[in-house]
Amino acid sequence: MSIQDRDLRDRMAIGDVLIRFTCAIDSRDWAAYRSCFSDFVEIDYRSLIGGDVLRESGDAWTERARRSFCGFEVTQHFSSNHVCELAGARATCRAYVCAEHFVRTGDTQESWTMGGLYDAELARGSRGWRMDALKLDLRWSRGNAKIFELAARSAQGG
Repeated sequence: MSIQDRDLRDRMAIGDVLIRFTCAIDSRDWAAYRSCFSDFVEIDYRSLIGGDVLRESGDAWTERARRSFCGFEVTQHFSSNHVCELAGARATCRAYVCAEHFVRTGDTQESWTMGGLYDAELARGSRGWRMDALKLDLRWSRGNAKIFELAARSAQGG
């Protein structure tokens, strides 16, 4: 296989990781979601939730995501414009993200839409490319910014 062919395959595989990650959130396929991450991950969602950069196992991160999204009626995440940089068994990928979130509260459907950038760092291993770092750079949003609080209450039945 030529270097160009290998690079093309790697870029496609890396883009597939980001697409699988966003689709898994929306389908609540937590096994597919977990398959996108290395054994340990660094998550930087400070632009969305503040706080510190999170460093934990891929299993713990997946469980955190499962709990965060279980109260949503539906979500739809889009990942596009993947720009990958390869360096052997390491890579970075910047992608646009746009995500829709919906929660039903009584007779009303609340919504929140956000857009920004994902910056992912990935490693190629025996199971293919996996993210070991992910940063969200929230650039804009519209709608009910308290949507995650509403989803948490919905998940608790209230």
